[in-house]
Amino acid sequence: MTTILTVYFSDSLGLGDKLGEALTSAFLLGTYALALLGGIVADVFLGPFRVLCTGSFIMLIGALVLCLSELYQRYDFDLHLPLSFVGICLFYLGNGFMKPCLSAFMGDQFLETEGELRKTWFSWFYWSIQFGSLFFSIATPFTLQLLPSWITFVIILCPLLMGFSVFVIPHTEYFKRPKKEGNVFANFIKILVFGCFGERYESDEHWLDKSTRKYSHDSVEEAKEALKVLKVMIPLPFFWMIFFQMYSIWVEQAKAMDPMVAGYSVPPAVTSSLNGLIDMLFIPLFEKLIYPFFERPSIKERFEFTNLKRMGVGHIFTIAALCVAGVVSRINATSQLSVLWIIPQYVLISCAEILLSISGLEFAYQEAPPSMKGTMTAVYLSTTAVGNLFIFALALINIPLQYEDFALAGIIVLVFGLFTLIARSYQYRTEHKNINIQEENETSE
Repeated sequence: MTTILTVYFSDSLGLGDKLGEALTSAFLLGTYALALLGGIVADVFLGPFRVLCTGSFIMLIGALVLCLSELYQRYDFDLHLPLSFVGICLFYLGNGFMKPCLSAFMGDQFLETEGELRKTWFSWFYWSIQFGSLFFSIATPFTLQLLPSWITFVIILCPLLMGFSVFVIPHTEYFKRPKKEGNVFANFIKILVFGCFGERYESDEHWLDKSTRKYSHDSVEEAKEALKVLKVMIPLPFFWMIFFQMYSIWVEQAKAMDPMVAGYSVPPAVTSSLNGLIDMLFIPLFEKLIYPFFERPSIKERFEFTNLKRMGVGHIFTIAALCVAGVVSRINATSQLSVLWIIPQYVLISCAEILLSISGLEFAYQEAPPSMKGTMTAVYLSTTAVGNLFIFALALINIPLQYEDFALAGIIVLVFGLFTLIARSYQYRTEHKNINIQEENETSE
């Protein structure tokens, strides 16, 4: 959907390129803001399964309204614009609402003894997202250009309807994590406030320990665990700020390079799709070769490749990608290079994404308190939105293209230092079964 949104705004709705780009960015930022709301609603009120069903249904209605708006424009063009905006708003409302709950809900389906299997699932879950994104980024622009626009939205609607049906029909087979009594999110905020302003005793080892005099010991311990996870997420927006530069700076870099490959001219914008393609090729490589290598007993006893270490290595790959991009830009400024020379930096940034993004998603779920898994997953996803906001601030600084990658690499070096300090002091929570099988069956609907 996002791949055609700018073109749909500018061409089909006649709003122009600049306004189309601004609206696309606004809807994307809104999606990640709504993800935080969806995570809180899942943890406090409805549970992940109901939020997933609600969000998916709203997306279906949005896609259906878009189909109808395109058909209806033949008879009443005045309604076309408002109907289209209603459809798009519903689509992204549903998408943002359900976004944090999908990975949290599927993570709940694994027992605590199946931690390694859950890690593998997160990787293949990410692979499926890349596959869908790559397929639709290639297919939908062509259908929007060559076929009536309502057919494009039917193509989007059909997989949504199939996926919704496949997900909902066997709902009695799923484990649905029961909600904790009370408003978990409100209690978390109250514990933080009391921790900041309450009277501290000498026996208090942690600044939140004073909250145990007003709130239960378990609630305070969960607040501590949530804070630890949040602290790890502080540097992540900077990674996303760098990552999304491939859609702007690196496309501009491709424009300055020789586009001819085997007699064909490669459009600069096409180079950004290399990321999804490389992800699809490299995720199986990491799962089948690289991660199993580090799981060998002789290796693991000396170096355990935990999620935080994977994320740290992801920062190193990001620095390498930016340095390679900077060198290519410097050389291209004096002697035009083939656009194929842009491939190495995409390979490196894709490796960084696999190591950092997938591990971060799994980390947010695994380390979150049992009653706040949706919220913590939503906060992790929201770091993407914060990173996009940083891009707007970065755009105000005028840095020559051939030096911009090196400047960004310098930022990531500092961020990597901060992340290392946070990760070294982190203590993983002891995994345990939160609910036994009998309770799972009793709470399943």
